[in-house]
Amino acid sequence: YMPSQRNQDKILQQLLQKVKNSHSLTIEFGYIDESSSNTSWSKNRLLFDIARENKEINLFKYCITSENICKIFENHNVPVNPLYVSIDIDSTDYWVADAILSKYKPSILSVEYNANIGLQYSVSLKNDPTLRWHKDRVFGCSLMAVKFLADKYNYKIVAIEKFLDVFLVPKDNEIKELVNLKDYIAYKKCHARCKTNRVHDFINLATNKQPNSVFWQHFNA
Repeated sequence: YMPSQRNQDKILQQLLQKVKNSHSLTIEFGYIDESSSNTSWSKNRLLFDIARENKEINLFKYCITSENICKIFENHNVPVNPLYVSIDIDSTDYWVADAILSKYKPSILSVEYNANIGLQYSVSLKNDPTLRWHKDRVFGCSLMAVKFLADKYNYKIVAIEKFLDVFLVPKDNEIKELVNLKDYIAYKKCHARCKTNRVHDFINLATNKQPNSVFWQHFNA
């Protein structure tokens, strides 16, 4: 039994059968409890959260950023090729994943994506840890930004838990790449409408009404 937020457990069961790794370490960002964990099945795991700490289960309290994550990995003796890394921090997910992949090569990586943003936009919140989720449609990065990240580091998208997580593996893995991404965008928006200028800032950027954005970073393929 592998509890998770939705069907991530079933995806991982399939992927784990097709990856080869001498290391068993799994790492999860944004751990809340076992009922929604992507790594509850692991006997060798490292957990991070911004608000919780319980060293008995290897859960450590950190404000994870792209600047400190590799040093944190070093301090916890993370191998270059951990088995699985799960990132769900509702803010700088893209930038933390980018920092990790610049020095590490997990066999499986999952990154939360923002399904409210269409496939025509390859965007992420800017690399600012103070830009937090306000329980609205403004958080994290778009699906195409994850695709941009995958291509940058020679990874490929192999599975998606709709509205939640994108799963990546190195391109040299035999697992078939998931090519059709349009089915994983929310046609009916799945979060509350943003009531701050963060969403208007994105709309202005997306419609070319302004060349730069205060909150969003655009990636060109």
